[in-house]
Amino acid sequence: FGINKENVELVEPNTWVKAHITLCISKSPHAEYINPNLIKFLKSKNPAELDADSPKKIFISRRDAPDRLHPREGALCNLYRDQGFDVLELEKISISKQINYFANANEIAGFHGAGLVNMVWCRNTVLVTELFHNSHFQNCYFCLAEALKHRYELVHID
Repeated sequence: FGINKENVELVEPNTWVKAHITLCISKSPHAEYINPNLIKFLKSKNPAELDADSPKKIFISRRDAPDRLHPREGALCNLYRDQGFDVLELEKISISKQINYFANANEIAGFHGAGLVNMVWCRNTVLVTELFHNSHFQNCYFCLAEALKHRYELVHID
């Protein structure tokens, strides 16, 4: 984002901040509220360029998150891989590389989770498929997809 690392300060949740420039990432207790103007501003800062070698279909894996891992994760990774998706473990990929991957994707899929926030970098023609289980669901990613004018589908996985 062109921000000097020396000028970045991480703060605890629910902390007041006085600054002339603030870039924040937050999850509201009312996660369904998405401020479209802030999302558009963030999207306007997208530094990614078109890259023909980036995956066009991305499945977001949670293989390295055992506390949030779905029992069928392995089978779902294989199913999506068979359909031409690249399976990505985002925690192993730099932020700039993630931005580039998502900016060049035509389709993304994954379980409800923070990795889906990367849809903010996607072009407007992207299809977002959110997988969910009965134990956890909020409509925040649907609202984000709507604000970004992405196509969105929700798939229940037992």
